Amino acid sequence: LQAVAAEGHVGNEVELADLAYTLQVGRGEMAARLAMVVSGTEELKQKLGEVLQASEKLNEIAAEIVESLEAALERFRKVAASLQNGAPRPK
Repeated sequence: LQAVAAEGHVGNEVELADLAYTLQVGRGEMAARLAMVVSGTEELKQKLGEVLQASEKLNEIAAEIVESLEAALERFRKVAASLQNGAPRPK
C-alpha cells in the first residue's frame, strides 16, 4: 500500500478492484485488517496517507518506549551487579 500510495497508482494505473484482489489473494492471515468506506480514489489516497502517517508516528513512539526500557534494564543490571559484588542496597 505504501508503494501504491506513494507512487500515486491508486485510481490511475491500478484499478481498485485489482488492488483489492492483490491484497487479499495469496496472502496468509493477517494479525490486523483495515477497512475503509470511501467515495472515490481521491478520498482513498487521502485516507491511506493518513493511515501511513499514523503508522509512522506509532513506530516512532514504540522506538522511544523500547529505548527507555533498554535504558532502565541497563540501570537495573548495573544495580544488580553491584549488589552481587557486596554493595549496600539502595534506599
